[in-house]
Amino acid sequence: MLVQANGRVQIASFYKSWFGKFASLPASGRALALYQDLSSAYVLGSTLPDLPDDEKTSRKPGRVAQQLMLNCL
Repeated sequence: MLVQANGRVQIASFYKSWFGKFASLPASGRALALYQDLSSAYVLGSTLPDLPDDEKTSRKPGRVAQQLMLNCL
């Protein structure tokens, strides 16, 4: 149970710092910064192997970042 709680704290801290990074930018530059961040995630995800067939989500790891990138434009 302690490991699960630590995992949740770690994820929450990551999201807090990630959102804080964009909140500190001027509003006019947030979309471009988010696009660049998601672009890095897409490149990294594209190098990973496809997920197994029984996975219930997108099988290509970079696909989610690609869709989010398109929403930034």
